[in-house]
Amino acid sequence: MKKTALALILSVASLTVAAECRITSVRDGQIATIFKKHGGWTFENYDEVCAKLNRARARIQIVGMASVLVNQSVGWASLTVVDMDSNVFTADYASMNTQVNSYASQDKADALVHTAINQAANDWTGLDRALAALDEERKNARMVFGRKR
Repeated sequence: MKKTALALILSVASLTVAAECRITSVRDGQIATIFKKHGGWTFENYDEVCAKLNRARARIQIVGMASVLVNQSVGWASLTVVDMDSNVFTADYASMNTQVNSYASQDKADALVHTAINQAANDWTGLDRALAALDEERKNARMVFGRKR
């Protein structure tokens, strides 16, 4: 009985920690508005990506666009990592995604860029390498600017 209660308490505690994990991102105003309107981060492995980013003191830089081209809705996104405390970044091992739909409307394109952002985050197979590259960029910046940490 005690083991079951302890297991239950540990499970609830781990869920609480996971629920509190937040991904910090940098994006322009248009992407921020679209992202919020369509529900923000909705990808499957959010907790895993969030934990990696927070351990590495990193945030996500989101570059994307939603538009209607040649009678199709298009949304694309590119994700890179940025240091949490400075503007040191790396574009190495970025994750990208493009979504296209034959229904041509700006509203549809906005929804597609939201999907592209989340799909790029979910499928970020190079995230560990991106974070390692970011760490190297931090070291280079400290050498150049003489900042110790």
